[in-house]
Amino acid sequence: MCDTLMRMLQDTTAILLAAGESKRFGSNNKLLEPIDGKSILHQCVITLLHSNVQRIVVVTGHNHALIKQSLEAFYSQNVYSKNLSICFNSRYQHGQSSSIHTGIEHCKESSAVLICLADMPHVQTTTINSLLRSAQDNPQSTMVAPQFNNKRGNPVLFKRSVFGDLLSINGDTGAKHYIDQHAEQLTLVQVDDAGICRDYDTPGDFSNCTTAKLPGGIREE
Repeated sequence: MCDTLMRMLQDTTAILLAAGESKRFGSNNKLLEPIDGKSILHQCVITLLHSNVQRIVVVTGHNHALIKQSLEAFYSQNVYSKNLSICFNSRYQHGQSSSIHTGIEHCKESSAVLICLADMPHVQTTTINSLLRSAQDNPQSTMVAPQFNNKRGNPVLFKRSVFGDLLSINGDTGAKHYIDQHAEQLTLVQVDDAGICRDYDTPGDFSNCTTAKLPGGIREE
């Protein structure tokens, strides 16, 4: 791997958004619900730990204490060299954009951020690494996103040059509208990964679904 690519990989921070209220799920927090013996939150963290991102920022909000306790218990039982930190979004009720703001404020010096959703546990590590490589290979692009079967998915990588724009977005749609409005700055990476389009919102989404049934989850290159 060339030196410039290695520097890019080492300087990208994954922002894992885990602040939502899980209103459609019920009284429990969906992020702590298990698939194959691990919560979907832990599935997402493990995938990132096995990727080429070197720093992970988990943004919490609703059920902050519970999410923090779960992550700390998980981390104490595993030995990883990667830097993982937890930051609290006190404005989480203002929508997903407020969590993006919180995450970026904690990693303004990064060359890029990879904005990940904590209710999407099936994204493959290989997909994440493909986004990092594409970001390096396409210096003219400010954003990189995966595409599966002609459908754009998550996570999405944003370079530092658009951090200011991301800090100005509002509402619960996250960065979707911004991406749509600046499509000329976006590079799409074709991936064989249905997990980029699969999230969990209701108890029914967990029925008869395991990491073995969808491409993605805990995989290494």
